[in-house]
Amino acid sequence: MFSKLFSKEKPNVYLGSLVVAPSDSWTSESEGWGLFETTDLEAGLRESIEKVIELPRRRDIDSHKETDLALEMVVVEHQGGEFDSLSTSEIFLPIFWRPKVKIKARLYEIKSGKTFAVASSKKSITWGDFFNRSFSLRGLFRFSPLFGNKDMEALLCLAAIDVLQSLKKKL
Repeated sequence: MFSKLFSKEKPNVYLGSLVVAPSDSWTSESEGWGLFETTDLEAGLRESIEKVIELPRRRDIDSHKETDLALEMVVVEHQGGEFDSLSTSEIFLPIFWRPKVKIKARLYEIKSGKTFAVASSKKSITWGDFFNRSFSLRGLFRFSPLFGNKDMEALLCLAAIDVLQSLKKKL
């Protein structure tokens, strides 16, 4: 009898929306300038995030319980990695930026629209991995971009796992 009183039914979680915000960074113009190919990070992230999050879509379910929740996830910030330099005859200034992905998510009650829980995560390539790739043959001769969709997908997966684990703890 008491077990039913104190046991809390876990809510069903549905996918509300997944969004990739466009990159407005000044670095996006220099990203992915290979001699033979370029990388469209936003399209790759849009494709990847749908593979990472496998939940039934909210709009596909006809009736919802009072406890049902929906997940909204936004890739707030993303940038590929690159190095460049500013130089004059006397000064050489190297400029580096690493690939990174920042995700924000919220769970909300479907019936009321109230926020149940929020979480965020930011992941980037380590400096060691960045410099190893930058000073490799691939980085020096630039037959392809330093960091492509596979690298960004890996960061996206790590950030999404962090966010989902954080939200799962709050259920």
